[in-house]
Amino acid sequence: MPIDAARWPQVTALFADLLPLHAGEREAALRRVADAEVQAEVRSLLAASDTAGSRFERAPVLTDGAEAPTHAPLRHRHDRGDRIGRWRLVRLLGEGGMGAVYEAINDDAGFTKRAALKMVSRSPADGTLVPRFEAERRILARLEHRNIAALLDGGVDDDGRPWFALEYVDGARIDQWCDTHRLDQRARVQLFRQACNAVQYAHERLVVHRDIKPANMLVAADGTVKLLDFGIAKLTDDTEHALTEFGVSPMTAAYASPEQRAGTAVTTATDIYSLGVVLHELLTGLRPDRTGGFDATPDVAARPMDAELDAIVRMAMRPEPDRRYASAQELGDDLQRWLDGRAVRAQPDTLGYRTVTFVRRNRVAVAGAALAVAALVAATVVSVRQAGIARAERDRAQREQARTARVSSFMQEVLGQARPREGGRALTVTEALDRAIPALDTAFAREPDIKAAVQLSLGSTLQELQQYARARALLEAAYGYYRTHDGPTPSRQQTDALWDLASLAQQDGNVTEAESLYVRLAGAYRRLPGYDAADPTRALIRIAGLRLDAGDLRGAVAAYDSLLPGMRLATRTDSLDRAANLGSRGVALATLGNFTRAAADFAVALAIDEKVLGPDNFATGQVLQPYAGAMMFTGRLAVAESLARRSLAIATRAFGAEASGTLAAARMLGTVLVAADRCTDAIPVFTSILSHRGPSLPDSDPSVGYSLAHRGYCRARRGDTAGGIADAREGLAISRRVLGARHYATHLAESLTGAALGHGPRALHAEAGALLRAGAEGLRRTLDPAHPRVQDADARLAAFLGSEADPSRR
Repeated sequence: MPIDAARWPQVTALFADLLPLHAGEREAALRRVADAEVQAEVRSLLAASDTAGSRFERAPVLTDGAEAPTHAPLRHRHDRGDRIGRWRLVRLLGEGGMGAVYEAINDDAGFTKRAALKMVSRSPADGTLVPRFEAERRILARLEHRNIAALLDGGVDDDGRPWFALEYVDGARIDQWCDTHRLDQRARVQLFRQACNAVQYAHERLVVHRDIKPANMLVAADGTVKLLDFGIAKLTDDTEHALTEFGVSPMTAAYASPEQRAGTAVTTATDIYSLGVVLHELLTGLRPDRTGGFDATPDVAARPMDAELDAIVRMAMRPEPDRRYASAQELGDDLQRWLDGRAVRAQPDTLGYRTVTFVRRNRVAVAGAALAVAALVAATVVSVRQAGIARAERDRAQREQARTARVSSFMQEVLGQARPREGGRALTVTEALDRAIPALDTAFAREPDIKAAVQLSLGSTLQELQQYARARALLEAAYGYYRTHDGPTPSRQQTDALWDLASLAQQDGNVTEAESLYVRLAGAYRRLPGYDAADPTRALIRIAGLRLDAGDLRGAVAAYDSLLPGMRLATRTDSLDRAANLGSRGVALATLGNFTRAAADFAVALAIDEKVLGPDNFATGQVLQPYAGAMMFTGRLAVAESLARRSLAIATRAFGAEASGTLAAARMLGTVLVAADRCTDAIPVFTSILSHRGPSLPDSDPSVGYSLAHRGYCRARRGDTAGGIADAREGLAISRRVLGARHYATHLAESLTGAALGHGPRALHAEAGALLRAGAEGLRRTLDPAHPRVQDADARLAAFLGSEADPSRR
């Protein structure tokens, strides 16, 4: 029998309150409901929600105990001890609509690295599940922040199910952490500001989380908040998968904004609302009125909340998105003002309020006088001496708030256009921006400062979307404004615009322009008030990379030598930047023939990558390849082979067998085996490379000529003279055609082909001698005379000449 309409509000309210709870908690709450029909109806709704899995998505619940959750298991889930990639599963942490999360470890490299490995279920009933899972992995790949759980690895298991490994956070939910550690309001606010920083970082990269709640905010043992579970996040520049349509909006209802519950447009303001709900819960112990209204009688709180904090929470939770804080950073800044005892923007700017604020900030001086005198002095100071300052502060705050709101409103309007459907097709972010750019002159005709801020924001966004031509025009306009109006002291906006313009020039291959802009940027950084010394170093490090790209190896090495010691190592990103720059310097040193120094650089870079990213990350594999070459040229062939094989395994797993990076790693392994005089082992390696010859590996790829010349040399040495000579000659012809007659690799092919011909009939020996001489002389011209390749070519020539003088040596 259908329940009557009068009791339906009770049903819907109870359903929303019970939805985030576990099965046992739900049942206990339902048993306290006297109306049996309401009980039955709510049970039915909860069961339907659990089955649907797509509209009210619940994230996996991470547990800190040894036992797994007891709700229904996924089909074909993995067991403890199973291997996924290089990860060994330890235990099931949780299950949800997206799949399962396991604790996993990687102990292959002699030390243990933990991860939370997330995997989609097999044969999901929801056809959008795999695209959403893959979208989450793409989102995480662009987020690198100390307060966001980092992406470590990813792939597909033997059954074709996608997975990825995240930084393992050994901690508790933020609300449980606060209660366990008995934090006061001040400490809770300080902790919560870390979450604001994480959300702001995500928003700046066009990611709306859409499921902000305590269960998705873990606090590690050192007090670091980690935001996780981007399973239903909205990537605003994702034109491949429309994850958010009207009426199909995943959420956790208890923390969802009014627009989420109504199924209307979701923007960054949605996350601001959810942050407000979480903050209210942290401070009072209870969730606020889920209607979002401020006129309703408030819930009876378990803990009283400071009036100013209440004003902040209410502003974050305003029903109208455009009346909330314009950004997570603005919310965090207002909380910092409360922590500092300053006026918060959410509080009405009244004389009485500023009097209280003044007394709080000067309580030591005020306490030194009689209460009556103190009150009189406080009132007098505030009303007379501070009146002008208060008005100026109020006006400045109002202007700043209005400015921020204008920029935020415009950006939300732009990004919002990417969501509605026109003619059955979603409007892309690029198309939305194309519509917005011409409107800038009209929208901000009398506000050039706001126009410049929007141009800078849009230009940076377009640059990330690889729309370089559109980005350049906006960035140049913004930089022109700031350079004209800032005066001798540049603003941070001016340096941001200059950095983006220099990066654009570098991406376009305009080395001279890029170097000029980076030099100018380094000078601008030094004129910033209280500048960070790491900023000029970052700009100059880019110049070292430019010199390396341009072939100025000695100039690049000199630049790296002077700048690397000054690099800051305060964050994870700093460490990875140092590893990348050490790897670049190592390549330059190796090319110059200084393999000992190069190997030292590669060793440090490898240690950093292994520690930060893990031993099996693709970036780790990339530094292994040149490291193997440096070890080979210093005579440590066993170490070189080990590094080369590990590099090949990582590249194959990360990119596939036909990728250029994989082929380069295989080429290095083959080269090491030839240097170790192990042609029998080298021939299959080069044959494997050449098996991809065709559309995926055209002859224009250097791997083809290189592999043919080396395989030919080895085949001739192993007795297959005819086949070896044919390979070597073809490889030499391709190298000459692709690389030119003066390239060092062509001279190497000449030497190897000459050696192959030397194993053939005497009729070919004159040609063999000519090629061996040409190869040795060419390598001596193009490389340092002490280079091992030159010495090897000389040795091949000497061996041939010796066999010619003494046929018994052949």
